[in-house]
Amino acid sequence: MSHDRKMTRRAFLRGAGTLAIGLPFVAALGGDAVLGHRLLRASEASAEVPRRLITFFFANGCPPELWLPESPGPLSELTGVLAPLERVRHRLALISGLSDPAGKEGSGDDHSRGSGAFAVGASNPFQDHDVVDQYGKRYANSAGGPSLEQVALQHLRPQTTLPSLELGVMRGAPKTRTYHVKSWRGVNQPNPPLLNPLDTFHRLFGHDPNAAPDDRERARRQSILDTVLPEYHRVISDRYGLDPLSRAQISDHLDQLRQLERRAQRHDHQMRAQCLQPDQPASYAETRYSEYAEVFRLQADLLATALRCDLTRFVSFTLGAGGEDFFLAGTQAAHHELGHRYNARPDNDFSTYTLFQMTMLAELLERLDAPEFREANGETILGNSLLLAGTEISNPSTHNHDEMFYLVAGGSFAARTGYHHRVSDGRSRAVNDLYTACLGAMGIETRVFGDARHCSEPLNLG
Repeated sequence: MSHDRKMTRRAFLRGAGTLAIGLPFVAALGGDAVLGHRLLRASEASAEVPRRLITFFFANGCPPELWLPESPGPLSELTGVLAPLERVRHRLALISGLSDPAGKEGSGDDHSRGSGAFAVGASNPFQDHDVVDQYGKRYANSAGGPSLEQVALQHLRPQTTLPSLELGVMRGAPKTRTYHVKSWRGVNQPNPPLLNPLDTFHRLFGHDPNAAPDDRERARRQSILDTVLPEYHRVISDRYGLDPLSRAQISDHLDQLRQLERRAQRHDHQMRAQCLQPDQPASYAETRYSEYAEVFRLQADLLATALRCDLTRFVSFTLGAGGEDFFLAGTQAAHHELGHRYNARPDNDFSTYTLFQMTMLAELLERLDAPEFREANGETILGNSLLLAGTEISNPSTHNHDEMFYLVAGGSFAARTGYHHRVSDGRSRAVNDLYTACLGAMGIETRVFGDARHCSEPLNLG
């Protein structure tokens, strides 16, 4: 039996270093095209380098005079409240000139509206189950849509143990969710953060009770290419009718993929040698203010381990609930209270709290940028990640949402780093365009995220 089947080749770059592999596609539709597609997917899975998206929220605002550089361009030495970030300056892009119009509208007070709009880009909806206190003050219970990392998750759907991970450090959950929840699958679909490192540990390192350890290890080691071998043998059989040259091309290509997979598996074994389950932390059922730094570091360690082990690729981290009256020993008053006094007394201890928040952020970034943990492309975990940091208001006295603080950290795919990007006068450009730029960096092209009224086009951060 003879078939007239025309062969084409598709070149692509994959793997450790730069390895060009030609994939033979048989143009005639049918089982041969299916095999070609599955071989491509198998080779991609073998050589995949994880791409991650992390949102980092810190509470109670950050006025421009504390962080805004004098001019756009390469970042010089970071000082003041940004000084803790100096060691990772080459990984940072400061984004100025953005407002948050979604945070100016909707249900709740300024902290609730800004908190709910962070990484969502839409206003909190007014709902019957919002909480209204005796003074008529409304507390919103839901953000206005899905959050950034959840949208990316739904588009990319990596095969990881956990779809996403939500962590937080605060003294218990506030009365309504918009203050402390920063991850949303949609309206009224919150992903509340884990506040106790012990709960985080169990979430990350729990095991499937129905799978024996040997079964899990056997499944992990099974060759991805084994799943396409039945179709491969069918296509190269005499009954299928391919000419000898085409069969030789497919056989040669499969051999190259097998070599690539073995290289990826060797790298996987090296990474797993570094991916050791940490000791179980103590329980912090309700974090005291004096324990904030300790709890943060435990959560950051667990997060870094989760990313190194590729347990998840999408993370939301909340450092303090919006409007929370966190108290640092040795300061004049609590954080939120000092914010209200800030315009009258800019020299009060409000900046001490901002310095603490930037110190915690810097420690997380340094963990993710640890040079001893390299991935298949030679990059650190941070180098293959995009982290977006921000807060719910700008000036803590006026509670405005103009000239907001935003920082992008990560690899060169995320933004031009070591750089201050000035995108407008601080009022005319909405942060939604930063959100669409982040999605674009993750390979998700869109001009709209959140409320379409606030979207123009993705920021160019190159």
